[in-house]
Amino acid sequence: MASYWNYGIISDNKCHLCRPPFIVYLSDLSPKLIKELQSLDGEDRQFVLKQAAGRIFEDISPELYHNSISRVLWVKLQ
Repeated sequence: MASYWNYGIISDNKCHLCRPPFIVYLSDLSPKLIKELQSLDGEDRQFVLKQAAGRIFEDISPELYHNSISRVLWVKLQ
């Protein structure tokens, strides 16, 4: 979704400095996906969400993502 890609552009310069969460809104997810995410434990859920959000940052700037953002990225469902 464009809003998440735009958020990635705005956040990419700050992510390595302050660890802001990458927020994913439940209203943007299908009921099936929400149910699947809820079935995962916290660690697995964070891994899946981080991989998905990481792809956005990787599309924007692969070098920045792999050198700094990937180490501090965390995702919050809201």
